[in-house]
Amino acid sequence: MKWFKRLLLFQLFLVGLIIILRYFSIDFINNRNDELIDLLLLIGIPFTSLLMFWNSTMSIKNSILVNVGLLFLGFIILIAIRLMNVFFLTIFSFGQWKTMSICYQNNKDEAIKIEEQIWDKGAFGYGERRTVIVKPMAYFFYVQSEIDTNFMIQKEWKNMNIPGEIKFP
Repeated sequence: MKWFKRLLLFQLFLVGLIIILRYFSIDFINNRNDELIDLLLLIGIPFTSLLMFWNSTMSIKNSILVNVGLLFLGFIILIAIRLMNVFFLTIFSFGQWKTMSICYQNNKDEAIKIEEQIWDKGAFGYGERRTVIVKPMAYFFYVQSEIDTNFMIQKEWKNMNIPGEIKFP
């Protein structure tokens, strides 16, 4: 059972880390991982909750009827958490920012860019626009923060105007 507790702690750590990184606008550099991360959050939170419930309540000392009742209660809790998770994903995380164009690149560090982004709502179209500065962090992550290009020092930036992921006709 030690391996089970280690697996459970690792799952809790992973889901917690992803939630914290999302809260502070730290995303993966490779956008292909976004779907994997959303899937991990959608499945990981209820699965971790069910494993914690099962690990803390199931016992050989209990009767079979009590264990079956606890298992049924665990599935009810799993369904409730799953519905809440889907609700929160559709309210807070439905869509993602897509790069319309890379406007500027830093002269000193070419990895730092200023991008114009638009909120992609999926089947519901596009939403608001923003201009962000994108800075790499470690090897797998980047940090985005909104910037007003009226107040930036033009000497530090090179004008790029490279089209991004979205191209309008």
